[in-house]
Amino acid sequence: MMQKFPMYKILLSVAVFIGIATCTFAQQTLVFENIADSRRVEIFPSNLVKLEYNGYLKQEESSYGVVVAIKDSILTLHSLDKKNNPGFRDIHVKDITAFRKFKKGRLVLEPLVTLGFTVSSIVLFYWLGEQHPNLSFGTRLGISFGVSAVSAGVSKLIFHKRVHIQLAHGWKYSLKLNGKKNDN
Repeated sequence: MMQKFPMYKILLSVAVFIGIATCTFAQQTLVFENIADSRRVEIFPSNLVKLEYNGYLKQEESSYGVVVAIKDSILTLHSLDKKNNPGFRDIHVKDITAFRKFKKGRLVLEPLVTLGFTVSSIVLFYWLGEQHPNLSFGTRLGISFGVSAVSAGVSKLIFHKRVHIQLAHGWKYSLKLNGKKNDN
């Protein structure tokens, strides 16, 4: 006859395993502070950032993407760069020279605004055909293309990816783990 294993022992074992796994693989928070300006920026896993840093041969590189993990002074970034090789990058925190943290809604808002501009230029093309039948196809196409180009330019101005904060201007970084701070 098979003996039943009490459910509370199973749940307790799972809780202990999760606790040990969480402590062993604890995520850190990267904190940038500028004492003179009384500014503080905390970067957590899942934040969207653009980083400029010194690469393997001390060449200047930049990456735009989502922070996947911050462990042992290494920041793992899922790069969203279309031009530079997209994928995962491990960046040493000490090599970071400049950064910018983006708002949470940017990943959703930027494509929605672009889609809105695209749809509006298509609607404009058909609206011009109905309201001004004397305009030729080429004229309507030119006007809607011009509006689309201006809209794309405005979108690039609104959603630029330039970094704002240079570490050389008095910024210091530190790593925070479970409320403890490790200054570097």
